[in-house]
Amino acid sequence: MNIRSFQSDTRVTQALDLAGFEYEILDDGSHAVIINIENSSPQPVVLGPQLHGFRQDDFRCVYTAGTNNEEPWWGAQLMRTLLRENSEHSQGSWALTTCGQLEMAIFSMCISAHATAEEIQITILVVASVASELRGRLRNQTQHN
Repeated sequence: MNIRSFQSDTRVTQALDLAGFEYEILDDGSHAVIINIENSSPQPVVLGPQLHGFRQDDFRCVYTAGTNNEEPWWGAQLMRTLLRENSEHSQGSWALTTCGQLEMAIFSMCISAHATAEEIQITILVVASVASELRGRLRNQTQHN
């Protein structure tokens, strides 16, 4: 697999425009979209600028943070939960990443660099929903304990 970095991809910009999303293009060429999910806080979703080549196609990651180490539920039990959930999401997965002192659990899915506006829209909504649903469950568990 090889990785190529691009500035803002006009295909993503056009697809987001067609799907009716409001977005921001970040300094690294990523597209950031805020998704408002009912009964949840706004969920930022990022469409990465890097393309990952595999065989004859290129793919990009769409991801969002589900939770971080500043939350009371961060720990070994959460890591077990995320590993279990990885087996349930065949099209996406949880991973841990660090940004400064902040550790985050992010959910990501890869889509074709040639994805249609509808495919991008569905992927964004799925990524946001999975992360939001996890955070909601964790909040409920914390409130009931």
